[in-house]
Amino acid sequence: MSRTGARKRASTALTRFSGHSKPCANPFCVVVVEIKSPKGKHGRYCSDRCRTDGYVLRRAKSMIAEVGIIEFNARLIVFEQ
Repeated sequence: MSRTGARKRASTALTRFSGHSKPCANPFCVVVVEIKSPKGKHGRYCSDRCRTDGYVLRRAKSMIAEVGIIEFNARLIVFEQ
């Protein structure tokens, strides 16, 4: 790789994650969110729907960790009926 290519790749990484914007915290969303506070606590999600989806995903992850994926799916099927 040439020096120009290395510089270009390094500058791209630095500008993308410089703290001004970052991807939405919902793993299924591709929207880039602008950071509103210096610590980055506010503005992690692009919308209320993504915030709710993030909460549901965290809860599902903890439930799967407790009972296992097979039992989780069995309970989910019973819940849907």
